[in-house]
Amino acid sequence: MILAWMSGLADRHLVSADDMARAERLLSDARARQDGAAILALAQDIAEAADADTLARDLAQPPAGEVETETVMIAMLAAAMEVMAVANRNLDDRDAAMKARAELAAKADALYGALSAFFGADVLIWFMGVVGTGLRLLSNRVTALPPLVRVETPFPVSATVLAWRLYGNPARGRELVQRNRVATPAIMPTQLVARAV
Repeated sequence: MILAWMSGLADRHLVSADDMARAERLLSDARARQDGAAILALAQDIAEAADADTLARDLAQPPAGEVETETVMIAMLAAAMEVMAVANRNLDDRDAAMKARAELAAKADALYGALSAFFGADVLIWFMGVVGTGLRLLSNRVTALPPLVRVETPFPVSATVLAWRLYGNPARGRELVQRNRVATPAIMPTQLVARAV
């Protein structure tokens, strides 16, 4: 079950011939020798090669295993791949990075007990290392990304005018429209949220 699921993820997310050949070798090792290290290496390859948002959608509902240990292992691999892929995720403001960090920490926290019970200290330590590295990366991004600020105008103006006033760049009007979920860029609300820079 786990190998079939990992094989499907590799098919969907690995694009280069070299990556696909390495995936086949790792899957073959995992089948022939019950090699857990090969599965973990494949999980890392998939996470590094995949588009983070597409991978997150694929991992949102991992399949249930035939036995409970399989289900826990699949959940651990899904969470680990999501954490590893977070470096590729397009996070453009501090709030988005903080939200992603909190979600990943909560997913990991939910797995620690089961991983320890089913697989012991080695797997738990590996997973905690992966999660710790991912959360550190996100924490570094949190400090580097601009915060969101509340903007108030005395009267409604268009998105391009507002973007010009805020950033000196009218092309960023689209960003303001998307962030605030406004129906039309012609008339922006008098209270909205924008990136600080």
